Amino acid sequence: MKPLSLYSGGSFTYPECLSDPSTYNVIDIAHALSRLNRYAGHSPGLPLSVAEHSVMVANEFKCLAPIRLSDGENLADGEMAALLHDASEAYLIDLPSPLKKIIPEYQVIEDRVQKSIFASYKLKLSQPVLDLIREIDIAVRSTELTKPHLTADEAKIAFLERYIALKGITR
Repeated sequence: MKPLSLYSGGSFTYPECLSDPSTYNVIDIAHALSRLNRYAGHSPGLPLSVAEHSVMVANEFKCLAPIRLSDGENLADGEMAALLHDASEAYLIDLPSPLKKIIPEYQVIEDRVQKSIFASYKLKLSQPVLDLIREIDIAVRSTELTKPHLTADEAKIAFLERYIALKGITR
């Protein structure tokens, strides 16, 4: 199988990627997700990128997690997982939900890549954290199309700034 050439100059080959954490580079993720449109591009005005959606989910998680989850939950890892919850789409593609439901094999591949990404970032995630991320992911659909959208470059910057803030990296 010919590998997918990545923005960073690296490559991605399935299933080898599942055992190589170095495959998943946040620059590649931010770049690809900022250029990948949700809803198959059917959004009013500027297309809504998966990167912008991911930032929205991370922001909602930060607000809701302290209220909805117990004190023992790892909120920092949960917030990073919320940001990266669709990162597999940077290496596969964002299929509209109705289509995913009729292609179960795709969902299996996407789930394996997503779990591999979480593992590569050493995220320790409980089921309640994952459930809250999924709930937020579904809930933001009702409002994300009503807001003005970022350009691809703005979405990439927003994603990377959120990542940097979560990692505690200072400039």
